[in-house]
Amino acid sequence: MKLPDTEELRKVYSALADDTSRKIYRHRLLYSLLNDEEEITRVVYECSKASPQLSSSKVCYYGAGVGADWLTRYDRNASFIIDKNKTGTLNGLRVISLDDFLKLPDCKEYLIIVTVGKSDLRHEIALDIE
Repeated sequence: MKLPDTEELRKVYSALADDTSRKIYRHRLLYSLLNDEEEITRVVYECSKASPQLSSSKVCYYGAGVGADWLTRYDRNASFIIDKNKTGTLNGLRVISLDDFLKLPDCKEYLIIVTVGKSDLRHEIALDIE
């Protein structure tokens, strides 16, 4: 395996203007070198403006498809997954219906991360949750 030019990497790193950019760069390098997909999840949790909310125990995902399948393999912050068509479990997380979620007494306290990629579905989901 050919290693990258470390001097060049240091130049790029030192040219970055802020801490967030440096964190993203570090995680991206680790991902590239080690092929560790957890580094991509760490970028989201450490570098997002929403990171304090993401660390909350009141996090759930909406959509039990491909996006949630990938995310739940590397992230364990969510309490469960909401899905209109599926129930059961996905990578050890419980999948519940939207109706069951809305019956929870604390449902308004959850940060819902939508894992659905299609914009028309995201709009429909936003309407369902409101």
